[in-house]
Amino acid sequence: MESIAIAASQLNWNGGQRITLKAGDTATCTVLRPDQLYGIFIYNSAQNDNNAAVNVVWSNSQP
Repeated sequence: MESIAIAASQLNWNGGQRITLKAGDTATCTVLRPDQLYGIFIYNSAQNDNNAAVNVVWSNSQP
C-alpha cells in the first residue's frame, strides 16, 4: 500500500506507537497491510469518570 499525505492537524499513526489523543484530535494510519491483524486499545488516562466518544473508521467507505 502507498502512504498518503496527512494534514498537519492529524497525528501520524503509521508506526503503530502509543499515542495520547486530546479532545478533537485525529490519528491516521495510511500504511495498513491486508495480511496483518490490527487492534486498538483505548483507555482513559485522565482517570476520571467522564464519557468519551470515539469514532474508528476501519475503511474509507465504511465508518
